[in-house]
Amino acid sequence: MSQLRESEQRTVAETLALYSATNDDIVFQTSCHAATDADKKETAKKKLKFSKRVVVISKYRIFIFKKNMIMKGISLERDILLLDLLEIGSNGETEVATFTFTKDVYIGIRDSQIGELVRAVRSSYRAITWGRPDELSYKITYPNDRLYQLDAFSPGPANGFIPAYLARCNAKKIVPKQLLIQLVEDLDAKDCRELDLTMCAGIESNKSSLAIEFETVGQALSNNTYFTSLIIDGVLQQDALLGFVIAIKSNRTLAKVILRGTGADCPGDIGDILALNNGHQLQVLDFSQSVFTSTAIVSLAKALRNFQHRLKVLNFANAQLSPRSITALVHAFRGNWGLSLAIEELDLSGNKTDTESATLLLDFLTLMKENCSLRRLGLAGLGITCSASRNSLFPALKAIPSLEYIDISENTFKEVPPEHWTDLGTSLKSVRTLKVAKAGLTPDQLIQLTACTAANPGISDISLDVSDNEIGTKGASQFADILKRSVSLRILNISGTGIRSKGALQILECLPQSLTTLIMDRNFGAAGDAAKMANKLGTLWATHPGLSTISVAGDEKYRMKESMVPFLNELAKNDALTDLNISNNGLGDTGFAALATAMRTNTKLRYLKSDGNKVSYSGFQALRSALLYNQHHTLEGWDWPVSDAKAANANLLAVLNDISAIVHRKGSSLSTTARAPNPLVFVRDWPTPGKPSSLPDVPQYLKEHASSVEAIQAAAASSTSDGSVSPRVPPSGLASSSGDNSGRAPSDAPPVPPATLRPSRYADDETSDSVTRGRRRSHSTAFEKPPPGLGDPPAPPPKATYAAPPRPPPVAEGVSGPPMPPPPTNRPPPPSGPPPPTNKPPPMSSAAPPPPPPPASSAPPPPPPPSSAPAPPPPPPAAPPAPKAPKASSSDSAPPPPPPPSGERAGLLNSITGFKGGLRKVQTNDTPLLPFCST
Repeated sequence: MSQLRESEQRTVAETLALYSATNDDIVFQTSCHAATDADKKETAKKKLKFSKRVVVISKYRIFIFKKNMIMKGISLERDILLLDLLEIGSNGETEVATFTFTKDVYIGIRDSQIGELVRAVRSSYRAITWGRPDELSYKITYPNDRLYQLDAFSPGPANGFIPAYLARCNAKKIVPKQLLIQLVEDLDAKDCRELDLTMCAGIESNKSSLAIEFETVGQALSNNTYFTSLIIDGVLQQDALLGFVIAIKSNRTLAKVILRGTGADCPGDIGDILALNNGHQLQVLDFSQSVFTSTAIVSLAKALRNFQHRLKVLNFANAQLSPRSITALVHAFRGNWGLSLAIEELDLSGNKTDTESATLLLDFLTLMKENCSLRRLGLAGLGITCSASRNSLFPALKAIPSLEYIDISENTFKEVPPEHWTDLGTSLKSVRTLKVAKAGLTPDQLIQLTACTAANPGISDISLDVSDNEIGTKGASQFADILKRSVSLRILNISGTGIRSKGALQILECLPQSLTTLIMDRNFGAAGDAAKMANKLGTLWATHPGLSTISVAGDEKYRMKESMVPFLNELAKNDALTDLNISNNGLGDTGFAALATAMRTNTKLRYLKSDGNKVSYSGFQALRSALLYNQHHTLEGWDWPVSDAKAANANLLAVLNDISAIVHRKGSSLSTTARAPNPLVFVRDWPTPGKPSSLPDVPQYLKEHASSVEAIQAAAASSTSDGSVSPRVPPSGLASSSGDNSGRAPSDAPPVPPATLRPSRYADDETSDSVTRGRRRSHSTAFEKPPPGLGDPPAPPPKATYAAPPRPPPVAEGVSGPPMPPPPTNRPPPPSGPPPPTNKPPPMSSAAPPPPPPPASSAPPPPPPPSSAPAPPPPPPAAPPAPKAPKASSSDSAPPPPPPPSGERAGLLNSITGFKGGLRKVQTNDTPLLPFCST
């Protein structure tokens, strides 16, 4: 290593000072000779043009300084990122090494210490790319006998995440976020492999100085081998999915990704990037409440077809999927039956479907039968309509006996007969949670459903949510009788069912002993039997010791107000209730004081929700005093009263902070078990999976079914201009017919023909993006290729063209040739001579077709026309437009010529309309089927 002059060292230090935020530092520096504008051809000829340079290797870059012989100083000539390194080689000289980078950057360096320089480059690259797969690292063609052994190396916290993150910040010339670095260091110290960015400052806003740039985080995760989970939960962050897509390009350790409630737009190339990473470990994907356009779903569907291991959880709830997106997902599932049979939890709730996509989805579920692993299924709010004559949902649910969680809320079941509900309830043997909320059920339907589930002796434990359906005071007595016979009901949600206090009294008298949670929100006002109902509610734990959770929250219409006081007074003697929700009941200070009095002696309650009760400073002060007095209270969870604190002054905020601190200290001191997850909610804290398992075997009937569908598709694709009928493919599955156990379809599997999927129908259902908003999509985009998400489409069938009659051969001079055909007339042609002309018009073209050669003089002239028919006018000099075929009159004695084959007619239509897309068959009068453009 040649020593630098003092002025040169000063220039190098000033240059590196620009990157001081990322802790960049000198690893190696030398005064040598370098070829900075070299070409690979020059290397092959060993004609590199070297000149004096100063080369500095830092943690993240290679700096090349040009020497100024007159000023006796140096200036920065080139600055290259080590992350862009592709190859380290040599031109054959002992003291020369060559370096190839992206963007066709190629340099050569000659130095007596070239071995040390190469080692410095390799060491710096290793530190910032620890964990990168070998196939993605640079290539070494430098002679092995001249490579120096690298020193022992420790990647640092989280297997090198921090150096990789600093290198990415250095590349973008941005300041790294120290709070993120501290979070990673803390997780590493706790040996926690779950990167929960929700806990990091700067996660919420892109405008804050603390805002995290997700592109750099994703790049740092792309090679990381430490973290197995990535979580952003309930925080609006538009770039969250962008970071994930960048990370998954080469990451091979992330198994669980939770990007829930971020509102992020998914990049449209997510599937293309995921398909490039054959070693990924993804098994739990929760993208609920994000934004997935049809472009993104079509891309992701391609990747799902190529999954080679089990995908356990897939959550697309409220992801703004269109019917076209649902169709693309279902086709992807059918294209990989092994993946479909391995999914354990699937939620598509809150998205759009139409009749076609909903039928396709339900048929897919029905096909899997008892062979699938599906345990939890969310289909709420899909717009599915069931009636007595058309009900594909119930057969699909009954076909999967492994289902434990079913959510079919917010669909339409008003016309389904009650006996259908009875049949469904008796068929569900493994169900543990059934949600049919806000489904427009009549009292008879609801009673039948409850009777066959809650009273089903074959079900040992069930949670039932029938909220926002009509029970009413009249149906409450029948509903109560059903509950009395229940033996397995654990959780009951009858919120918003119109039972009122009178109906609630009947239901409370008949609650089963197995009940642990009772939710009756938005049912009671302050009038009538409200006080009597509240008193009965307060005595439940004496007769039902297992009842641990009660919720009687109100809303703007239903508020119990001070009628709830008898129930609150009974809390003082409570020895069973642990969770209580009395929000939005307008208790006021009087009612809240009753709660505070009960809390002075209560030693059982753990969680309390009490917001929206119009409580002032005095009421909260009473609660604070009660909690300070009762040293044995067990309250460890109290929701901050957002509504009541809106108009809070400094004194009220101080009281609220004191209550929160008291509750927090108690929660920290108690060694109680963790709060059990809510069985009525699909989302839960999924454990991080380990090494993924291979796909299960696919039953023979699914392989045969896939083979039959592929045969139909092949027949549809092979239909050409011979006029053969292309059969319509039913919505019944796509899969590989090969003998492998994965059930994955080959990448060249033919897609569903346009008859099954009509992309143009969903043109207005696309979610917003820069392409679809402006309607700038062309016929060549993925939206116009049926069906979406099914891999590369096959080559289009050969375009049919109009076959013109063969041109007669040229006639030599003095030799008689064929005569010219007579012009078309309304009289029959002569018995001898050339054949009559066809009714086919000539093909459209920019130039007129060349006329046939004139007849020889020795040829006999054509017969003259009758005197009654005028002679045809001479043709104009210019090429006339395409003449229309004349219609034969009823007096014609000769039969009309046969119609041209369908291929010729298709070629004519294509030549006229200029259409180049797919074709579908349309019935016509003269031919069985006529190809016509799909638009």
